[in-house]
Amino acid sequence: MDSHRPSSLSYGGEEAVRPVAVPSGLTPPDRSSLSVLCGTDNDLWDLVRAVVARQPGSVRLSHRAHQSATSLPANLPFSAPILPVCCARAEGAHLYDVDGNDYVDCHLSYTAAVLGHNPPPVVAAVRDRIATGVGAAYFCPEQVELTELLTETVPGADRAGLFHTGADTVAAAARMARASTGRQVVAKFQGSYHGSHEIGLYNSLGPAGPRDPASGYELRPGGNGLRALTGDDLLVLPFDDQAALGLVAEHAADLACVVVDPVPRFRGQAPHAAREFLRALRAVTAEHDVPLVVDEVITGFRMAPGGAQEAFGVTADITCLGKLTSGLGVPLSAVTGRADHLDRARSDGLPGDASKTWLSSTHQANHLAVVAALAQLRHLRDHHGEIFDRIDGLHDLLRARLDEFAHRSGIPVHLRGHPRHVTLLALGEPLDDRASYEEWAEEMGSPAMVRAMQMLSLHLRLRGVYTLGAPTMNLSAAHTEADIDQITSAVADSLLVMARQNLLPT
Repeated sequence: MDSHRPSSLSYGGEEAVRPVAVPSGLTPPDRSSLSVLCGTDNDLWDLVRAVVARQPGSVRLSHRAHQSATSLPANLPFSAPILPVCCARAEGAHLYDVDGNDYVDCHLSYTAAVLGHNPPPVVAAVRDRIATGVGAAYFCPEQVELTELLTETVPGADRAGLFHTGADTVAAAARMARASTGRQVVAKFQGSYHGSHEIGLYNSLGPAGPRDPASGYELRPGGNGLRALTGDDLLVLPFDDQAALGLVAEHAADLACVVVDPVPRFRGQAPHAAREFLRALRAVTAEHDVPLVVDEVITGFRMAPGGAQEAFGVTADITCLGKLTSGLGVPLSAVTGRADHLDRARSDGLPGDASKTWLSSTHQANHLAVVAALAQLRHLRDHHGEIFDRIDGLHDLLRARLDEFAHRSGIPVHLRGHPRHVTLLALGEPLDDRASYEEWAEEMGSPAMVRAMQMLSLHLRLRGVYTLGAPTMNLSAAHTEADIDQITSAVADSLLVMARQNLLPT
């Protein structure tokens, strides 16, 4: 398929040959992004005009948000959706925007809505307690019940601490590990994202950069405003590489902890390909008395009730949990782990104890979030096999139908990812099970692929399927075979149109 269609659009700095009438009312970022993506291609601008005409209320609200707000999902500095949909309500596997449009949701709150939106068991629990709860900063029985459930479910968990977001958990885990070991350096892996703080954002975006055999990857901040870290703060390792094990052993005397995502995003298509490396990493950290922090914000409670650790036969010293703990999207995350680490964050009746660390905030473990999380995790515990067998089956059905379309049309579309992780709609040949971050980033970040995926997301939206700019195909227990029919039809129709316009990259 020819990806070199004559066009005035250039990623090499050339300007468009002729101006195009841009729809009115767009935010400046949308105008800028669309001008780069569409150039002077009237077919692409027709697509944009169709989306704007379908969701005028969302366009107006997006413009108002640009004038008044920052850090909303509509205007994030990275990966903000183009022409964002403004949602009025959600139910099960469907979203409804302010213009009355109905979408099959394939985003699912970054996979957190695994039961679908507003699942009845969670809604019922919150409705029952919302008029009688105590709000924030009080001790209540549901907090005890939730922490007990977590320590019973997660391997190696003596204690559990409750926080707000996945980013909070990784930052808290690192602080507790520093407090318990007296060391400062945190090790992480190239290409792994762990939240909106220095540990999470360093070496998680963009090119990998050079790697020194003695000191790991060159440290690269993922954006402006981050504190300048050095080798005294952070060690960045290659994932699934024997060199990483040697670096952990070599730097063990300085390491407060090693933070690892058991299934990094560039390995989402083959989670079990990481098993042996994780076991080897657990062995070397245990041998050198370095706490292992496993970031199960995405994988927790999915691959097995006890997460990737249960599935892989690995037990961390500290585990970070998020997403599925946020019932109804009410923010709640958790850290579980060994008592000698987690007890650094509690008083034990010794005010002013210098061995302790401060991890407290006004809304931490607030009653509403705890009730929602407890209801969601109890339902997952009691119906785990049924829920994930259904999700696995829906993914198998979608995968088979896309494979059939690819064979029939010659368009190499496929699902990349795993039903119990993040799943993407992808073009081209499937990645190798042991693909590196560099290989993944080179393909996903190419200008032609970025352009094609952004356009595909807009095509899907016109056909009633909601994704972000890089189309995800996350499915929940609330999706139906009718939803799979609609998704398949939308993907097929969109790609056939794009193929006729020579917009698909080779």
